[in-house]
Amino acid sequence: GIFYKRVSEGSASFLDKLEKLRATEIPAKKLSNLSRNLAIYLKSSIPILQAVKLAKSQTDEVKMIDFLTSIETMLDEGQSFYFALENQTTFILPMFYKQSIKIAEENGVLGEVLSEMALFLLSQDRIVKQTFKEWSKKCICDSNAFRCECGGHNEKGVILTKKPLIASKEEILANPRSRSAKLRAFR
Repeated sequence: GIFYKRVSEGSASFLDKLEKLRATEIPAKKLSNLSRNLAIYLKSSIPILQAVKLAKSQTDEVKMIDFLTSIETMLDEGQSFYFALENQTTFILPMFYKQSIKIAEENGVLGEVLSEMALFLLSQDRIVKQTFKEWSKKCICDSNAFRCECGGHNEKGVILTKKPLIASKEEILANPRSRSAKLRAFR
C-alpha cells in the first residue's frame, strides 16, 4: 500500500494563479453599496446566505452576479463569509476589508461592521479628492465675492493624476498586498 509520511499544502497551481490574475479590483462605491445592502439585511435578521441571494437578485451586472454566485455557493457549502470572500476569484477585495469581516464574523457583529465599512469606503477616497481639489485652487476668495481680491496665485500645487493609479496585474502577482493600493499624486 501507499503510506504517507507527511501531508503539506502545495503551492498554488498555475491555473489558480491565472484565475487570480483575471480578477479585477472592485470599485469602492460598488463595495460600499454591497456592504450597506448586506448590513441592512443582516440587521433585519436575514441570514447571510439569504442576504447574498437578495443582493444577487438586485443586480444586472454580470461580474457582480458571478461574484455573488461564488459567495453564495461557498456559504451554501457551510463556509464562513470571510472564507467565501477570501477564496472567490472575481474581484480583488482590500485586505483590511476581509480582515474586518473575519473579526466581525467571529464576534457576531457582521451587520454593524458591514454598515461602518460602507460609510468608510465612501468617505475614504472622497477626502483625498476634496483635499487635492482645495489645494489646487488658484483663488481662495469667498464664492460670493464680486471679483478676486486674493490675486489668484494661492494654489499649493497641481493634481497630477485625474484618477487614482492602481497596481498592474503583474505587480499584484509579484506583490499581493498591492491589490488594495491606490495612488493619487499632487505636486
